[in-house]
Amino acid sequence: MESLGVLILRLTFGIIFTLHGLHQFFGWFGGGTMPNVMDRLGFRPPRLWASLCGLGNLVAGVMLALGALTFLGCALLITVMLVALIAVKLEKGFWERDGGYEYNLAVIGTAVAIGVMGPGPLSVDAVLMPALVRPEWFPAALILCLGVAAVGFARRRRPLVQEN
Repeated sequence: MESLGVLILRLTFGIIFTLHGLHQFFGWFGGGTMPNVMDRLGFRPPRLWASLCGLGNLVAGVMLALGALTFLGCALLITVMLVALIAVKLEKGFWERDGGYEYNLAVIGTAVAIGVMGPGPLSVDAVLMPALVRPEWFPAALILCLGVAAVGFARRRRPLVQEN
């Protein structure tokens, strides 16, 4: 049953974030304003950070859905959600209804759980790349991804307008 549970978690979040990434990166489903958002939030250069954000969601979603390089997909997802939490949501408080970070925290917790548990036996990792299903890969990937995000924050200028 645990294998099925991990598969359901991976597929749910994988599909959600694949669609979210398509929305952000390609502008599908009414998206496509990410460079403007990143510009208003002070990230420089905004097109680069918008691409990293959208691509991070898209790639993380595909990785989670397939269970391929799952440790990296979890690290990407955590990083994107943490950047959104800090840059946009933190000052609005906890509750999502007020624009807060409730949802971001739920996604981060779920991605950490998947990263710690591993992809499960019903995954590309387990079938084709079992050598990559090792507990130490997840924290290493997370540190790398968070380091990239830290560069973005270090180069960030004061936001022009607060995002909703």
